[in-house]
Amino acid sequence: MNKLALGTAQFGSKYGIANNLGQVKFTEVEQILKLAKNSNIDLIDTAIGYGNSEKVLGKIGVKDFKLVSKLIDLPHNCEDVNRWVEEKVEISLKLLGIQSLYGLLVHSSKNLLDNSGKKLIKALNNLKINGLVKKIGISIYDPIELDQVMHLNKFDIIQAPLNIIDRRLEVSGWLSRLSKSGVEVHTRSTFLQGLLLMKQNKIPKKFNKWQSILDQWSIELEKNSLNAIE
Repeated sequence: MNKLALGTAQFGSKYGIANNLGQVKFTEVEQILKLAKNSNIDLIDTAIGYGNSEKVLGKIGVKDFKLVSKLIDLPHNCEDVNRWVEEKVEISLKLLGIQSLYGLLVHSSKNLLDNSGKKLIKALNNLKINGLVKKIGISIYDPIELDQVMHLNKFDIIQAPLNIIDRRLEVSGWLSRLSKSGVEVHTRSTFLQGLLLMKQNKIPKKFNKWQSILDQWSIELEKNSLNAIE
């Protein structure tokens, strides 16, 4: 079953290629959360690294939602990985005003491959055992990362980019494999930070080398009488 979730990077910082307005105002966040609730969207994705997103969400109140957050990078030479992870999660829970997270993701898979990787995985599993987190997982940028880390632990959630241009998760076969193994897949970058919604003359010049792909996208929309969101 496919469902919509609400991403919150813009709630805590100026985020997005197409973002000309900066961080979303508090009153607008309130309206967005209200609309999400009324539309039966019950999952919110946030992260420690999303500026003050968790604080904003907590002030408004998110007890009616399932919350997924992400750790920041594990510090080099961290002496007590378990305690570090616990402290980060405790801070997030306090900011969000909730008792437990639906999901906690490692924001960078390389943290699982360095010398502290095993300790980090153990810390994540301890959080599940202690009831502070229901599900654990990884946020990735490239499906190749899954080849490197999926054998390390039984992960419940994988978050990855997927959109009409970037179909690596599907083409690699990982989307099907994850689904068959019962892993919950959370996709992001649906509109490439708004790039796929922008008018051609508004797209930053740094994307010129992908102009042929963007032109094709524009042609397909016009040919099928669709707007980009449709």
